[in-house]
Amino acid sequence: VFVAVCICVSQAVSYTDCTESDQNYCLCENGNLCGEGKKCQLNDSGNKCVVGKGTPKRQTPGPNDFDEIPIGDIDMK
Repeated sequence: VFVAVCICVSQAVSYTDCTESDQNYCLCENGNLCGEGKKCQLNDSGNKCVVGKGTPKRQTPGPNDFDEIPIGDIDMK
């Protein structure tokens, strides 16, 4: 059995993290951000930072991030 494999190299799009630098064709996931006034548009041709409501920045961790669990609710087995 003969299997031919063709690897075609075209102008590949280079993806980087979406940051506040507003670059296009980026990976907008997790904490990655588009710049002010931009949002990440996900599609088949590539992720882009486009005009729209921007991705909110994650607030710095603080004491009010979590609800306190009463000690009586913790099962200590």
